Amino acid sequence: MSLRTPLDEGFVAGQVYHGRNGYVSYVAGNAPVILTARHGGDVAPGTIPDRTAGACGGAMTTVTDRNTRELVEAMRQHFHARFGTWPHVVVSNLARTKLDPNRPLLEAACGSVEAAAAALDATTAFEDTASTRSVSRASPLGFSALLRGSRSLGTLYAERALPAVPGTQDPGPRGAPYFSGGDDTRRHACGAESPAYGGLVSGLVCGVQIESHFSGVRDTPASWTRFGDVTAEVLGIYLAEHWGLRLGPM
Repeated sequence: MSLRTPLDEGFVAGQVYHGRNGYVSYVAGNAPVILTARHGGDVAPGTIPDRTAGACGGAMTTVTDRNTRELVEAMRQHFHARFGTWPHVVVSNLARTKLDPNRPLLEAACGSVEAAAAALDATTAFEDTASTRSVSRASPLGFSALLRGSRSLGTLYAERALPAVPGTQDPGPRGAPYFSGGDDTRRHACGAESPAYGGLVSGLVCGVQIESHFSGVRDTPASWTRFGDVTAEVLGIYLAEHWGLRLGPM
């Protein structure tokens, strides 16, 4: 598989590039992996009004996900240490009171997981809408196994003492609060929903949204350093087994 990278456009892997006024930062990469941090910013310019529920269509969240930028940087560094290549990184530096890049435009700017595995594999409907659709189509495993089987992302994390759902250890939330993903996953990943948001269905950009605990993952430098190392290891296994992508020198 041949993928173009920003190096083809004159970017330098490992170098940081900033958007207008530093609201967004991009760290160029040369590997087929993109990491993002949307809700850890603290830049709050007076020229951008604070988001309010009324202006955002009645729904709004402004809570900062602390240390997500540090977490993503740890993931980037450990990815490079393990594979010798750099993932791409996109970071929103704006405070969430000003912008939520993981919501539909109005709000941004102002099925049951418990279903049996047979139901997941009996029709392509669930697989088609998944943000990992192209990965699933390429994987030798069925969709339910890819989602929560012994070689799923959740299982690989849990085996490294980072409990995750879904996976074999915890196949579903069983009625507990569960965040299923946001707008950028729908828009930029390869699921059937993406064309409505300007994306490309069945494209070569797939993705998952990681909702991480604070304690043990983002609370201390030691926590996010360990998570970064585990993530590099897990991605190396997952992408090689299911999509045939090798994350070493290209």
